[in-house]
Amino acid sequence: MFHWASFIVGIAVAVSPFAVLAQQTSDNSASQLLDATLNQYCIVCHNEALLTAGLSLENVSGADLAAHSNVLEKVLRRLSSGEMPPAGMPRPDESVRTDLVSWLEMGLDNQARNAPNPGSPAIHRLNRAEYSNAVRDLLGIDLDHAENLPADDSGYGFDNIGDVLTVSPLHIEKYVAAARRVSRLAVGTLTPRPVVERYSPQSGTRDEAIDGLPLNARGGILFRHVFPFDADYTITVRVRGRRMPHMPAPQLDVRIDGERVQLIEANFSNLEAEQGTRLFEISLTLAAGDHEIAAGFLTEYLFPETSAEGDLRNASGYSVDYVLVGGPYAATRVGMEENQQRIFICRPDSNDEEISCARRILTTLARRGYRGPVSAADIDPLIELFALGKSDGGSFEHGIEMALSGLLVSPRFLYRVPDSPVGGQADEIYNLSDLDLASRLSFFIWSSIPDEELLSLAEQGVLSEPDVLTDQLARMLADPKSKSLVENFAGQ
Repeated sequence: MFHWASFIVGIAVAVSPFAVLAQQTSDNSASQLLDATLNQYCIVCHNEALLTAGLSLENVSGADLAAHSNVLEKVLRRLSSGEMPPAGMPRPDESVRTDLVSWLEMGLDNQARNAPNPGSPAIHRLNRAEYSNAVRDLLGIDLDHAENLPADDSGYGFDNIGDVLTVSPLHIEKYVAAARRVSRLAVGTLTPRPVVERYSPQSGTRDEAIDGLPLNARGGILFRHVFPFDADYTITVRVRGRRMPHMPAPQLDVRIDGERVQLIEANFSNLEAEQGTRLFEISLTLAAGDHEIAAGFLTEYLFPETSAEGDLRNASGYSVDYVLVGGPYAATRVGMEENQQRIFICRPDSNDEEISCARRILTTLARRGYRGPVSAADIDPLIELFALGKSDGGSFEHGIEMALSGLLVSPRFLYRVPDSPVGGQADEIYNLSDLDLASRLSFFIWSSIPDEELLSLAEQGVLSEPDVLTDQLARMLADPKSKSLVENFAGQ
């Protein structure tokens, strides 16, 4: 039962001048105790002459927490852990240490709450992981750009710190090349031209089970590959290992999207056994899109019980050395239908409708890619690129491809820059807008752009409301994309 009398009395005491005076007296006593403790136990080492550990406590006073908050934070950490004064040196009484820790925690917390200093974050370029995820969520194309974009610099062990995410001429060149590749894949303007791409397993995974393969498969590989056409392709698996003459031929399990396409009896000849390698090729027809490819050896054939010499250590197990994906051959359709439906929300019936349809398509894509509302000033340059691409390529699709590549290298896509209030000063502290909050949340939890629900709430200005924010955090953490929080943040 709620006691109103106690509540009213508590309020009265809290606001009475006697309570305020008592608090001030307590603070003065605690600050004097801190000053006396520092002078007696700490300044002997931490002074301007010695600068032990690069720290001087001369002229540091608890009477002015605001001026000395950074130094007193260090003092608090050392006092609370009992590290200082060091063992063997005179120390204050335990009761004194406990009182000082409590007073410093409360005082510094109040200081930070009343005079926050969040700092001024630098302009943040999307790193490779964020760029890949942003392209995936915007266009539905999941590509690994680790080999196509330069490696990101890191600071304090993290590769998503804006201060170290610099931009070089090589970055610009690679971003332009990646944007052209992505836009052609998404729109479907690629010309069928057979190529071969190679994939190798991660080192140290030979004896590990891999998701996507049976639990009894080892020495395998699993990767994703974007097939740009409905066409014929070849999957060539190079395997490694020595064939024991008294053992059955190893069984190589090859799967596409989790389904077995062929179980190969990897029967080595004597010459191939001496070389230690063998190539196995599979021809198949695949629909355009992102497909998962896996290959591995079934364990009952992976490790022979004995080698020819009777020593298991001399027997080499079987493993996949690498996989080659070749094609397309005899292409029947260009592009991925689902991705094209996501992009082409309209189709012009005549030349007069092309500009209005292109503006509608690009406005929709730019709103998601730029992570907020867009204006004519944002879309007009993309329309100019559309006209140039249509003129060069001769079709509406080529125009959208050119404009899309421009969007993907736009500073509003590649950089995260928080909005400053109109008329704001350089050192002014202000609340993040809901749009900036949406980007902060999505890039922290998903390493990607906000989805439609998060962006819509931000545009409505309700995302920062506590109940809405709590619900969105729970939803985002439940989303499979939140694994990026583990892989890209906690993993570092």
